[in-house]
Amino acid sequence: MVIFARGADFVDDEGQYHSISSGSSIMCGAMDAVTLLHFGMESSQIKGTFGERSSSGSNYGGIYADGNLVDHGDHSNVAYNPEHFPADPDEAERAFLNLIPDYSPTCSSSNYYCTKIDIDGINAAGWPDFIIFGSFYSNLLTEDFRGNATAAGKSIIELTTAYGSSVDAEVLPRGMIEITERWEELAGTFLDPEDVAKTVEADKESFCAAAEKFRKATAIAQARGVRAMSGYLPYTAAGENGEIGAFLASPERDTVLAMLEELGMPILHNDAETNRPYEYQVNADFSKGTMPYENIMSAGVIGDPVPYYIDFWLYDDRVTLDFLSDAFAQAWPNKAVVNKQYAYFPANSRVFSYRHAAEILTVISDPLMKAIKLETAVTECTPAAAGGYNGTAHRSSGMLPGQYACYTPITYDICTKDIIDEKDTSPSTAPSTTPVNTDSSKSTSSTFLGTSGQEVTILASFFTVFGFMFV
Repeated sequence: MVIFARGADFVDDEGQYHSISSGSSIMCGAMDAVTLLHFGMESSQIKGTFGERSSSGSNYGGIYADGNLVDHGDHSNVAYNPEHFPADPDEAERAFLNLIPDYSPTCSSSNYYCTKIDIDGINAAGWPDFIIFGSFYSNLLTEDFRGNATAAGKSIIELTTAYGSSVDAEVLPRGMIEITERWEELAGTFLDPEDVAKTVEADKESFCAAAEKFRKATAIAQARGVRAMSGYLPYTAAGENGEIGAFLASPERDTVLAMLEELGMPILHNDAETNRPYEYQVNADFSKGTMPYENIMSAGVIGDPVPYYIDFWLYDDRVTLDFLSDAFAQAWPNKAVVNKQYAYFPANSRVFSYRHAAEILTVISDPLMKAIKLETAVTECTPAAAGGYNGTAHRSSGMLPGQYACYTPITYDICTKDIIDEKDTSPSTAPSTTPVNTDSSKSTSSTFLGTSGQEVTILASFFTVFGFMFV
């Protein structure tokens, strides 16, 4: 590896100043190592990783942790399907990680949240020049770890967001691209910044094209009246009438969901307390679920309960195998689940790169474009507070339960018209087939019901700009 003499200064998200020589050695979380790989770092520069090396909920290597405490299949004995876990390291990324010492050997292959770090092993092998803690690994930064690093004379670089921070901390949630840009800045201090820029050039082009396609998908979804809900479901034992447990996610507080929302996706906001990431649809001791498959209501934490009209699910990838199982759809025949109107989202991203962001948008775009309105109730979007959906007011306070963003997508500074025009972003807009009726007392129809005047206006302007129609 070529070591560059020049270095750079970097101020981390805790306000700490670091003077970094290019080529300095590091230690970081396993997924942060994959992030740095995407920016061009070689494995020889990373002296060790901590944390799990596969997504929680994955069954890579025939290991399934059942973190959501639900039995919808023997997932340990089902063949691993990488298409079910886009956020898992691919084979090239696993080969990269295999070259790096693992300082969480007791849990890194558990496919579950891994918090144990072999500090004695680090002391014996010798500390790197810097230790990096991204937001996903903030809970692993214990006083014991910090004390040992300080005793060794080593600096800790922290990149934070609302995830992993105390609910009482004044940490403003950020979208995925905002955090990715910080990682790009940090990578440019450990590597030659010109090399980093060249490394991510193609990834930025792919991301910008994916973002343009996703904006088209969200315009179609908004015009059809489709509303999405995001969450970690199912969780724990079912209630007496088949109610499931669920943690409904706050869109503005998850880095991936914030990106989807600022690109125009209508994601319902939840009934969580201020600054809390989830609304809990479980009983008091978290032993049974309380969310029925139909007529879903908010928990009533903020005011009176309100209905959630859900046409599309964004399921946390940590529950993938249960959520996608036939057994779950039979046990909880929610309209969107039965009609397969859903897509994954990797909670809080874990890997912060333009490549990963492009992958997320690409995976979600296609099913979102084909989704139709399943819940016939007419609802209206909620305009953004001052500063827009990526502004301080929205990220700080979110929206009331059941509200969702209007179609006012942002354009990222890194994306230019030339980049977008070079990529094929033409969507396939054929809607899903006639929805499956989960209530025998009601008729089904493939007509797009309850489209408001505002939605018609969005659709008409969308056709004018992008020049195509769906049938």
